[in-house]
Amino acid sequence: MSEIQEKITITVALTLFFVIFITAFSFTQLFMVNNRNTNLYNLAEQNSKLTEFVSGSFTEPEEALAYLKDTDYLKKFEELQG
Repeated sequence: MSEIQEKITITVALTLFFVIFITAFSFTQLFMVNNRNTNLYNLAEQNSKLTEFVSGSFTEPEEALAYLKDTDYLKKFEELQG
């Protein structure tokens, strides 16, 4: 009788462990996706403002590209691409 109880206890413990592990993994993925979406939204807002600034401040595309290389704007795109 105790051998059966041990097997049931081990089975329940392993099942709970895997359920908790999968749940934790799922929530981690959800937070990562939410963080990426937030970053994309912020970058889209910044892109709109930057477009207005660049179109009003620079006449040549090379000047605008040089300005962007001096900021962290292009680096944010690289980070979002992974």
